[in-house]
Amino acid sequence: HALDNYRQMTSIKSMLTAAGNKKRGYIAYKETGKRGSERFSTYQRNGEKVVLGPYYLIWSGFNRGDHVTDRDPLKWPYQLKTVEITK
Repeated sequence: HALDNYRQMTSIKSMLTAAGNKKRGYIAYKETGKRGSERFSTYQRNGEKVVLGPYYLIWSGFNRGDHVTDRDPLKWPYQLKTVEITK
């Protein structure tokens, strides 16, 4: 669940299949080189400054030109406040 109430839902099996052997997911709690309350960079969304934290799901193994669609099980949700794994 994200701070803006966005909920990313997918199955673990779908994520593992999509990830294959070359992609790994990490939940980041800060960005390299950031300290204190400014743990993450910000970006502009609809003219508003958005902070990526408190937690951010990051996947390794993608190329700069790779694009993720709404239906992909591997996404980059930001502003995570909780992660829930259910059966």
